[in-house]
Amino acid sequence: MGDWNVTWTILLITAFTVVIHLLLPIAPVIKAVLIPPIAILAADAGRYPALYGLPVAFTASCAFLLPLDAVPLITYGKGYYRMLDMLLPGVLISICWILLITLLLSIARPLLWA
Repeated sequence: MGDWNVTWTILLITAFTVVIHLLLPIAPVIKAVLIPPIAILAADAGRYPALYGLPVAFTASCAFLLPLDAVPLITYGKGYYRMLDMLLPGVLISICWILLITLLLSIARPLLWA
C-alpha cells in the first residue's frame, strides 16, 4: 500500500465506504469496523492514519444510495416512494460525493501531515 497513489487510495476507500454503507447502515458501526484497520494499514504504509480514516468518517455519515436511516424509513412505510426511486439519484450523488471527498482530502493532504 505504500506504493499506491494517495489520491487513488482515498478514492477507493471512499467508494468502498459508500458501498459498505448498504450493508451496515449505521454510521458508528461503519466507523468502528473500518477506521482501525485502515489506520493500521496507513501507518504500516508510512502514511498518516487520519488521511485514510477521514474519508471513512465523512462518508459513513452520508446515506445517499438508499434511504436506510430512521426518518426516511418512516416515510417509506407511508407509501410516499419506493426504494428504487432513490437509487438513481443516490448513485449520482454518491459519485459526486466520492469525487468531492477525494479532491478535498488531496488538497488538505499537506495540512494533515503537519
